[in-house]
Amino acid sequence: MKKIDLGRIKYLCIKKDITLKDLSEGVGITQTNFANIFTKTSITVDNLAKIADYFGVSIGYFFGEKSTELPISELKLLLSDLQQIKTVINNAQIGIERNINYLESL
Repeated sequence: MKKIDLGRIKYLCIKKDITLKDLSEGVGITQTNFANIFTKTSITVDNLAKIADYFGVSIGYFFGEKSTELPISELKLLLSDLQQIKTVINNAQIGIERNINYLESL
């Protein structure tokens, strides 16, 4: 059985510039249960899922899998960019169709 890499939780906290207390409050895990994660290496799947969701990584990330997922905030920015590109393309297509219709009417 694989062990949870607790260092990854600490790493993500450092990367996000938050404390472990901030994380426990952010995911709604009591201080006692959160302390048990680090002292007894005891965590429920639900709590691990909450932490994974908070950081935008898979549960497998905490077992050593490489994370290829983007944080949700980055995915939202990417979606916004793609929607803007779609709008530009649609507007260009409308302009092209108008030019074709104009040229055909000559």
